[in-house]
Amino acid sequence: MTLKFIRQYIRTIGTIVLTFSSVTFYGLSFRESDEPESAQFDILHPSEQHLNLMPELADVWGLSRDLTIFTDDELERWRSMAENIQYHNDIRRHKRQKMTKYLVNNYDVQEREARVLVRSADSNARKYKIDLELLMAIIFVESTYKVTAQSNQGAIGLMQVVPKWHLDKIEQYGDVSVLYDIRANIAIGTEILMEYLEKEGNIRQALHRYNGSKDDKTLKYSNRVLKKYSELKAHNHMEDAQLNYNFDIIAPAA
Repeated sequence: MTLKFIRQYIRTIGTIVLTFSSVTFYGLSFRESDEPESAQFDILHPSEQHLNLMPELADVWGLSRDLTIFTDDELERWRSMAENIQYHNDIRRHKRQKMTKYLVNNYDVQEREARVLVRSADSNARKYKIDLELLMAIIFVESTYKVTAQSNQGAIGLMQVVPKWHLDKIEQYGDVSVLYDIRANIAIGTEILMEYLEKEGNIRQALHRYNGSKDDKTLKYSNRVLKKYSELKAHNHMEDAQLNYNFDIIAPAA
């Protein structure tokens, strides 16, 4: 009975350690540098050195035939979980890569600036569980991806935040000048948008409240955002299709 209890205890502790290690390794280790030499070389898959580390980690945590305290079903479950985490991280990385190239090629945004912009947008989109394309569509309509944009009404930066209405949120990052910072502006703008979405319960109404055009019956602003959103989604989908289904065509035998 004592031996059975000890084995169960070891299995439980091992399960916890393995879960934490898998999440940490696959969630963090495969992240590429934010500043590659060129977006052209920002790869989707783990680098060679990371691939070489994987078998060693597997041996350490028992993802091999030598492990005796885990059953085959348990090992398969952890493998699936780790692979799923890596897969979703790869998808997000690939989407960021494509969005960065899109900004560089179409809006004359410097690559470094585009990379920070897209990564900041992706971070906030993930935080609030919204599509990256939606946030990028709003930034497009508000500022056409211009960091220094400023309106006649005093709205500043990528998401055109009006300081006098949102000083409480701005103060979390510093003074009004932080609105010219890519990361701060997107974080503040997204927080404002999500606050409006919670109050309105409808994305169109939240968008018009964000834009200050809540009484516009033509829905001009939300239509522009959603049109750009659809364009970005279609752009990503078509590139995905080309990437995943670019097979060689073989002529049938005579």
